Amino acid sequence: MKQIRLAVLAAAALAAPLLLPASPASADLPSVCAGTANVPAGWVKIDDSWDPSRCGNPAAFTLNVWTITNPAWVPVGGRLNVCAGWRPNDRPPPDSTKWSVRTISWDPAKCGHPATFLENIWTIERVR
Repeated sequence: MKQIRLAVLAAAALAAPLLLPASPASADLPSVCAGTANVPAGWVKIDDSWDPSRCGNPAAFTLNVWTITNPAWVPVGGRLNVCAGWRPNDRPPPDSTKWSVRTISWDPAKCGHPATFLENIWTIERVR
């Protein structure tokens, strides 16, 4: 039984690259022009980027596009990485008892793209 399980895992690992999208995962997620007023109630910011063809067409590097997600799909006990400071309860409707920050980390390729150590990612968990 253990050998069958290992064989299935090995086959899945080999097939995984075939199932991955050709573009970054965030390309398939909703995005809005930067600014809290553009984020729908209950949604959270999970990344940001520069797009010179959108949101004011900035010629210089400006994080003018935010990638967002609706955390309603996250089950109790599930976790979600968000930009520091973002929790569903930060925006109406308030549901502050549903989410808790579990870890805080630094990712230089996300959420402000800090070049020096800055705790820019929160892993939040749905607690109820």
